[in-house]
Amino acid sequence: MCITSPLPVNEELYGEWWKSDTEAVINQALKSGLAPNILDAHTINGHPGRIHGCQTQGGFHFSVEKGKSYMLRIINAALNEELFFKIAGHKMTVVEVDAVYVKPFKTDTIVIAPGQTTNAIITANKKSGKYMMIASPFMDSPIAVDNKTATATIHYTQRRSHKMENYYNRITSSKRKAHCPSSSPSTTNVLLLSFMINARSAYDYTGTLASSPTTLTTPPPQNASAVANSFIDSLRSLNSKKYPAKVPLQIDHSLYFTVGLGINPCPTCKAGNGSRVVADVNNVTFVMPTTTLLHAHYFKTKGVFTTDFPSNPPTVFNYTVNTRPANMATSNGTKLYRLNYNSTVQLVLQDTSIIAAENHPIHLHGFNFFAVGKGIGNYNSKKDQKKFNLVDPVERNTIGVPSGGWVAIRFRADNPGVWFLHCHLEVHTTWGLKMAFLVENGKGPNQSLLPPPKDYPKC
Repeated sequence: MCITSPLPVNEELYGEWWKSDTEAVINQALKSGLAPNILDAHTINGHPGRIHGCQTQGGFHFSVEKGKSYMLRIINAALNEELFFKIAGHKMTVVEVDAVYVKPFKTDTIVIAPGQTTNAIITANKKSGKYMMIASPFMDSPIAVDNKTATATIHYTQRRSHKMENYYNRITSSKRKAHCPSSSPSTTNVLLLSFMINARSAYDYTGTLASSPTTLTTPPPQNASAVANSFIDSLRSLNSKKYPAKVPLQIDHSLYFTVGLGINPCPTCKAGNGSRVVADVNNVTFVMPTTTLLHAHYFKTKGVFTTDFPSNPPTVFNYTVNTRPANMATSNGTKLYRLNYNSTVQLVLQDTSIIAAENHPIHLHGFNFFAVGKGIGNYNSKKDQKKFNLVDPVERNTIGVPSGGWVAIRFRADNPGVWFLHCHLEVHTTWGLKMAFLVENGKGPNQSLLPPPKDYPKC
């Protein structure tokens, strides 16, 4: 993704560090039937920062000039954890999520789920020094996560003075005149080049010294739902003449999907006492086919998938109470839900407390959607729909289903093909928390699925 901005841009990539091969970790979990081991550290642009047992690692840092503003492109590339992000002493102005503009608002804490992106502007308006940035986990359920906080720093700098500017120009000018090209660099030329580099690094900027103290900040509590909700509830579409919020008002498909975990028999899973943890949508644990879904759809290959994915939960129960149902098993299948081209969809995603209630970041391929409502407890179609925001709801492609709650989204199916809807927690999508929409062709070639390229690789 490339976004043109008049501001200096810094990309903040949040991830996870594992001391093991992540494929081996997930394969071991699948073999055992239990959850995988938790990660060993969080990272900011590949660095964990100063964490216990890694004190010599200073972490990532970037320099800012006092008085300037900077765009932060924040990406959560972690596998299994939502994260808080803060900068000591600084407010951030959020302007975009998932590559869609939002009404700008200021915040000192951003919450971002795996697969989500956020663009925020900071202004370097503090005194010269170093300021800590932190990424820490958000988990408001009794589920084990790594509680280490990744750290990085902002370093304030100032441009060199006019006197230093003139001095630098004189020495670099004299060196350009003294230097004579040769087939191989002489000792004199190498020394001159080295001095030029050292002169520039010494005098280009003044300000923060490496030994300067760092202004610190503290992460929110790991279960700070109020902090997360304050950020999420502040997100609004621009809904301007140039950037309208085209929220579908008339709905063709009203869907209600439960998302959560289950337990299925597994005679070979000794660690799980003959059972394995699975995940599901509407009690269907998705089975990945050996033939790609798009290939099977385009060439009308039979026996790869069915189009009978349920539009509502097959069994109705109190989804968000701590009392588990007697039967926690799911069905297995490669089931799709069929949509006509350009049809409109309202989808309510409902968390369930089977095993444990948990926040699920759900990602929809192929479309943006509008998040028109959310709440805690079981969704009530008669009461909750009256509170939907159909004027300026945030538009994005990944949304968190709150722990023990629900979220409602709307979108228009104007992109033909087969498109996954899945949890962006790697462990959950591996366990089967996904399904797919099959969007039929419309009229004419511009509304129809393109044929595969001639060099399309076959499995």
